[in-house]
Amino acid sequence: MLEWLGIIALFSIAACLSPGPNNIMLVLSAINFGLKRTLPHYFGVCFGYPIKIVLISLGITVLAAHFPMISFFVRLGGSLFLLLYALNLLVSVPTSTNNQRRPLTYREASLFQWLNVKGWVIAFSAGSLLPDYGTERFFASLVVGVCFLVVSLPCYYVFVFFRGKISTH
Repeated sequence: MLEWLGIIALFSIAACLSPGPNNIMLVLSAINFGLKRTLPHYFGVCFGYPIKIVLISLGITVLAAHFPMISFFVRLGGSLFLLLYALNLLVSVPTSTNNQRRPLTYREASLFQWLNVKGWVIAFSAGSLLPDYGTERFFASLVVGVCFLVVSLPCYYVFVFFRGKISTH
């Protein structure tokens, strides 16, 4: 069990620190709105992401055990989305400034996790790392969720804190 927890912890660190929509949105929010106004967004990501991981690992991975091709299509779709997302960021043109802009709220950031394709791939992959404990799958899913929560708090804060320090506001 301890070895498995180490694998989950390392996986969580890699997932939280690798580029994706959460990291980019948190950095931009911290730059545009400062550290204090970005904190609800930050907590929405840190708590919303683990909840998604627990729920996905309990449900879709059981389905994938019966239909193994689901795993392939989730990873393929997620990879294609991230590639297109990265290309879009490279060629995007800044829009006009709008004084009505505001950071995401806790609820908006939490709900965004269900639209985050990278999050789907990570949640599905985390669920596939669960040991087959039979009736203890629920407990293992909770352990994964708690691990992601504990890891995400400092990992995402790095992006918010350092970028918030260079805020122009």
